Amino acid sequence: MKRVFSENKVLLVLAIIILISFVVIGVSLVMYFYSGNGKDSYGDRLEGIEEVQIDDNVGDLVKELYKEDKAFNDVIVNVKGKIIYINIDLKENLSLVDTQSLAIKSLEVFSEEEKAFYDIQIIITAKTVEEESDIYPLMGYKNSKNSQVVWTN
Repeated sequence: MKRVFSENKVLLVLAIIILISFVVIGVSLVMYFYSGNGKDSYGDRLEGIEEVQIDDNVGDLVKELYKEDKAFNDVIVNVKGKIIYINIDLKENLSLVDTQSLAIKSLEVFSEEEKAFYDIQIIITAKTVEEESDIYPLMGYKNSKNSQVVWTN
């Protein structure tokens, strides 16, 4: 037995180094991927969200805002974390300026405190319009730190 160890010292040392490396790699992978400890997936980005809660019926309030206007098919409001998604589907082609001004009208539902805390993304589509338009889909985004909506299509 002593002779086997003395003849294979190099292999024994390499085997121990490889074994220690696998243990270190395994422990580091477990710590990296499974150390959530039940934390929120948003991390600390949602701090203060308890003070600025959005009503559950905000979607109904936005729909009520557009109820009189016949240019809209559907309005869907979805709140995910610190972002409010407003999806607007139009019945007819409108000019770019008219579309943007009607979409910005949806911000009237939110208080100044809510607009200062939440990011708001507005997506405008015209799925039922038969004629082609270059402006749809149109997307607007209002950052919580800015007061203006930035548009892109």
